[in-house]
Amino acid sequence: MVPDSRIYKDIKSLPSLNADESKWVVSQMEYKGLPLIVRANYTAKDWVGHRLLSVKVGCAIPFKKPSMNGLPDPNENEQVLNIEDVIVEEFRKRLIGLLAFVLTTGTMRELVFYVKNCDDIDALKKSILTRVKTHEVQFLVANEPNWDSYINFAPAV
Repeated sequence: MVPDSRIYKDIKSLPSLNADESKWVVSQMEYKGLPLIVRANYTAKDWVGHRLLSVKVGCAIPFKKPSMNGLPDPNENEQVLNIEDVIVEEFRKRLIGLLAFVLTTGTMRELVFYVKNCDDIDALKKSILTRVKTHEVQFLVANEPNWDSYINFAPAV
């Protein structure tokens, strides 16, 4: 069996955590009977299962004003978009990886990254939490070498 070339791609060619360098697909589905908006990084499909990008880091932002329609109210959405910018900026400064997808439900938004390692995760968390004043940010770090979450939530790519 010939190994998948994506697994051995030179990580130096990894797109930066800059949305301008990535192509995105937006889709809507249901999760537990409620609307779920998925923004999937189409460019990330070329990196699925890369041997050096096996750590999944999720950053969830619970909404203060939950809704059942899958979206935050416009004012809160503006705040959450600003938080997204902070999170991406901090990842860019501290870790090698990419933003794979973003989930939005009526109760929260979660940014999911696949990174080379998370040696600096405590400093990353501290920096994000210091800069974000309007909302709580929750973190999940897991070893996920096959990118199961990306494959499950980004079926359009």
